[in-house]
Amino acid sequence: MGIAKSRAIIRQRRGGDLSGYIERMKQLEVSERIHVEISEFLRRWMRAPAFDVRSEDDMFAIYGLGGEDLFDAIATIADSCGRRIPAQTNKIRTPPEGDRI
Repeated sequence: MGIAKSRAIIRQRRGGDLSGYIERMKQLEVSERIHVEISEFLRRWMRAPAFDVRSEDDMFAIYGLGGEDLFDAIATIADSCGRRIPAQTNKIRTPPEGDRI
């Protein structure tokens, strides 16, 4: 993703808080800690601490995460939650265009 596009998205979403993201993600019945770690990772990735992370965000279109970057993001988030990705899942497919993660 280009710098100009990233900056435009950051400006649009400045001031978002974590509570909205967590509320939207609760329906997935996953630990709140995981949602917090995902949100914090994506805010660091965007270099925007107040970025409004949304559950419907496309990882590639919004964050530019795909391929190895996406795998590294997943591994980093798992590690921050005290988890490890099993060796057999080290090959994560890049979803076809239009699929959401």
